[in-house]
Amino acid sequence: MRLSIVEAARECPTRTALYAEGTRYTFGELSARTQQRMREFTAVLPKGVAGSSVAVIASNDLETTVSLFALWELEIPALLIHPRAPLAERTRLLEVFQPAASVRGREVHPSGPFARDIPEGTACLILTSGTTGHPKAAVLSHAAFVASAEASGTRLQWRSDDRWLASLSIAHVGGLSIITRCLLARSCVVLHRRFSEDKFVRALEEERVTQVSLVPTMLERVLERYPQWRAPGYLRFALIGGGPANPDLTIRAARRGIRTLLSYGLTECCSQVCTQPLDRSDDDPTCGEPLDGFQVETRDSEIWVKGPAMMTGYYPQHGAPVFDKDGWFGTGDAGVLEDGQRLRVLDRLDDAIVTGGEKVHPSEVEAILLTCPNVRAACVFGRQDAVWGQIICAALTPAPGTSVDSEDLRTTCARYLSPSRMPRKYCILDHIPLNRNGKHSRAETARVATPLLRDL
Repeated sequence: MRLSIVEAARECPTRTALYAEGTRYTFGELSARTQQRMREFTAVLPKGVAGSSVAVIASNDLETTVSLFALWELEIPALLIHPRAPLAERTRLLEVFQPAASVRGREVHPSGPFARDIPEGTACLILTSGTTGHPKAAVLSHAAFVASAEASGTRLQWRSDDRWLASLSIAHVGGLSIITRCLLARSCVVLHRRFSEDKFVRALEEERVTQVSLVPTMLERVLERYPQWRAPGYLRFALIGGGPANPDLTIRAARRGIRTLLSYGLTECCSQVCTQPLDRSDDDPTCGEPLDGFQVETRDSEIWVKGPAMMTGYYPQHGAPVFDKDGWFGTGDAGVLEDGQRLRVLDRLDDAIVTGGEKVHPSEVEAILLTCPNVRAACVFGRQDAVWGQIICAALTPAPGTSVDSEDLRTTCARYLSPSRMPRKYCILDHIPLNRNGKHSRAETARVATPLLRDL
């Protein structure tokens, strides 16, 4: 099995495959559009593109989706680039990856000399952050996406009438995997160009969405914007990933009829690795057990994973091999396995703050700060200090219409944190800066917050 809209259309031509910009498209209609796009690509692309890629400026729209389908049918890997990437960044990416062409909407622009060393069977090159400064992408095969979709479907118990809302950018694996899962399950995607609270609520009510993927900040925004709103009964769950959530977020969501499933995934594994089961316990702070076929272990606090949806490798390759001799991948994320099975994610290892010789993970401190009265969001970061090496600092956002009392902060932190883990400085921000994925940007928060810090 592979990522093929043409095969899907043969099986269920009249089934709804996509809602985009208010229009419904069946698998048969998407297949016809895809085959037309294939002819357009073939007429423009240079000869001998085997082993090369095509860069796709990946907006959440019909044209991007059809272009991806067409490239997969032609067995040409898609190099996904975020539509809001600055021109200088896009230019550098094209120089590094040397695709055969670039696509934006329906416009196709052939490139100059292009690379020809991408492994056969590759579906996508998805950019991933690293610490080297070199642009790199995870090489993800058709087989990896199929394995990921099958494992996800087993854990989430897919139904024939499921409709998955795609508000996350399809330039990243969290959004793209909604497209690939639904294609392979012959299910429907409800595609939104960009997340907004009103579009989210309207889609759930009008388009009978049964499944959504969100980062915690998105769900927080919905609950704050619509304090009286309750989700319709046909919403089965909200898959929550991309960073730690406020401990009471799942409880507040449940009161509104939203069953949240905490999840851990990464680009290098086609997204999901661990996900809570549908019958999850409300007080379970972990991301659940690994999906079928995946293995997870921790080594010196680092999360290592192994499974059938693993990337082929990075492209271009920089430095040492990415897998150990037994095929395990070190994620760079810190975590612990509760009862040896359920994964609790802490932070990126390189986010750790070393203060007085002790390593502190920011998410541990954030979890305590989020239990303080009126604190709605928290982002913890380190600041250089001549005595301690680094000191722990916190940027806080209060719940709407409230304020945060410094004495409450000190009392709560002293109750649950050892002195070495206590924040020494803090500030109040109207909002915590986010990155493109909707996650808290620790670096940008530190830049904005540092001039405002005061002693705690």
